[in-house]
Amino acid sequence: MQRNLDRNGLKEIANTFDVNFKPCKPKTLQNFIDTFDFEKNTVPLETKNIKISKFNNTNIINIIDKDITYELISFPSHINFPEKQDSTFFYLFRISKLENNKVILWIPGKGVSNFAFHFIKYFFYEELKRGYNILVYIPPYHMERKINNNPETFFTSNIYNNLLLYLECIRELRTGIEFLKNRNVKTISAWGGSMGGSMLCNLSNFENFEHICLMIPILDWKTLTYDNDFMHKILEKYKSAGFEKKLLQDAYNLISPTNYSLNVIPKNVLILYADYDQLTPKKTSLYFAKKNGITNLIGYKRSHATILISRKLFDDYANFLDSIQ
Repeated sequence: MQRNLDRNGLKEIANTFDVNFKPCKPKTLQNFIDTFDFEKNTVPLETKNIKISKFNNTNIINIIDKDITYELISFPSHINFPEKQDSTFFYLFRISKLENNKVILWIPGKGVSNFAFHFIKYFFYEELKRGYNILVYIPPYHMERKINNNPETFFTSNIYNNLLLYLECIRELRTGIEFLKNRNVKTISAWGGSMGGSMLCNLSNFENFEHICLMIPILDWKTLTYDNDFMHKILEKYKSAGFEKKLLQDAYNLISPTNYSLNVIPKNVLILYADYDQLTPKKTSLYFAKKNGITNLIGYKRSHATILISRKLFDDYANFLDSIQ
């Protein structure tokens, strides 16, 4: 049943690609691949335009804790695909001032919502209890960033736009880190889940983190986008449009963490994976951990969609934080 929940998610993505099949030109994608520079394409652009305002989401305040300080961090967004985003948003949860104190950058996955905070709040509790302030990234098309005619999926059949969108997310995250650095924080650590885990892995090659936790990270984008049982029909459409499978592979390899090293001290990395995960298979998580010398990895008898219902998850994370102290 848990495996099927994940497979249904893959099927929905395939159906969306099928109904709204509007790929870019193969030459456009190939030129992008040939000139790709991950670091230069994600340089922060808006460090002077960052605003701090009142946080008005009472649902989240009531879910977490009324007695901590909440702020909304925002700056202009450069995302225009699949639809324009005017602003980037982060939630700041504080138990102390930022200066000379430690912060955890939180990067959730696709589908984060008010409802999701009922589950992920348990991670926040463990972090706040240990003296961390928390900066939560809001991905495009979620929460305050929702728009009319909201895309049904974070990625579309236009691979070029998918890569641009992913890179802009990394740029926004690097800008959020610049904000923290400018406030003279003591240390920056991070938590990344699913799509956010993928971003965090790649982000580690440009930014320094004290420690990180990766929960069911997307480590190889092929499984989600073109190499699964539901994508055969879409592959035929891509082929008819001039996209050989190698071109798809080369494109998604650019953002797949399995193709890069993780630039964090191995003992300061925790990977929480799901045995029945159909988006990042168990073998991919084990390979990634071995490649990077990571021994702190814990598996759960869950799928990608159901891992958060395991309460042991939060105890294991708490133990990891204690090991870093």
